[in-house]
Amino acid sequence: MSSTVAVAPRRAADIWRRLHGLVCVFKPAGCTVNHCMRVLRHRLAADLNAVEEARYAAAVDGRTAAAGEWAVDGRTAAAGDWAVAPEVDSASLAPPLVDSASLERPLAGLNPRLLTGPAFQPVDVRVARLASLGRHMSGPLLLGVNSGARLAAALRHAGPQVRVHQVTARLGLATDTLLAAGRPTERAAYGHVTRGRLEAVLSGLQAAHQRLMFEHTGLPVNSQAAYELASRGPARPERGAPPVIYGLRCQQFAPPFVTIEVHSCNESSQYLLTLVADLGRQLRTAAVTVRSRCLRHGPFHLEHALLMKHWQLDHVQHNMRQCLVTAARGLTAPLSATLQPVQGPGGGPQAAAGSPAARNRE
Repeated sequence: MSSTVAVAPRRAADIWRRLHGLVCVFKPAGCTVNHCMRVLRHRLAADLNAVEEARYAAAVDGRTAAAGEWAVDGRTAAAGDWAVAPEVDSASLAPPLVDSASLERPLAGLNPRLLTGPAFQPVDVRVARLASLGRHMSGPLLLGVNSGARLAAALRHAGPQVRVHQVTARLGLATDTLLAAGRPTERAAYGHVTRGRLEAVLSGLQAAHQRLMFEHTGLPVNSQAAYELASRGPARPERGAPPVIYGLRCQQFAPPFVTIEVHSCNESSQYLLTLVADLGRQLRTAAVTVRSRCLRHGPFHLEHALLMKHWQLDHVQHNMRQCLVTAARGLTAPLSATLQPVQGPGGGPQAAAGSPAARNRE
């Protein structure tokens, strides 16, 4: 004989107390980060209210009569046992005297949400972003929900994370917005651009940024201090410092379209647009961005991101548990070198031994 075990319905209050953490969602191109945050707030609030309504409906079903019966004022009868009420003279329909006890009985069966409104409002759900993506960009977007904003702040204070972008550019065109959808302002020939020439320009840009990293610290490239800094791993700039590019690689070359993979830190969407435009000028042509997609943000990859159709309560809770493990690995991983200017005795940057400034003082 099989026995049925009654499962208690979920409580929205219990879910709300556990709804704290970091969420990785996929931001599609064409919408802003604020729009994604607003959609997530509304969907979480709606799902929490749906859980509360389902729990109330289950409680009401447990108090009603068995199937096939009707319940009126606590008295039940089969559906066919009710007789039609006789006609009553309208003159005898005087308003009856009503006491407080008779008012409490029907109110006790009402759904309290009909009186107080939804238990959870979108403004109750706090959402904070770890980093931003431009309107034209897509990729994983890290958001802290409720108390998860503190975890997002811890990741920010741990240092800027390296992000990998896949940028598709179009050669021979320049626009006012640096995007292919903007108003054209210039057209140029691009037949002289080859894959070898493109890779040479990318290598030069990468080498220039590597030199810039050591110039920011004031250390000469051939010094022991610079060697120790480089041995600790890829150096990361401080928050608010200029962007640093770690790698530039040509993924696909099909003129007039080229696809470039950019490994960078502290970059912004506008910086990537400017980078593509500068790349076109160095190639003696023009270039605009057609598509920009973030592939990785620190330890978070595309497979960690939730699609917009999965921005639901159950999926968000599961994603929070995954992000907690991923974020813990990222915080406990050995930190790489951080680019910080060397401070002199007077509080200003100190020139390292062997640098031109130090030789001038001598």
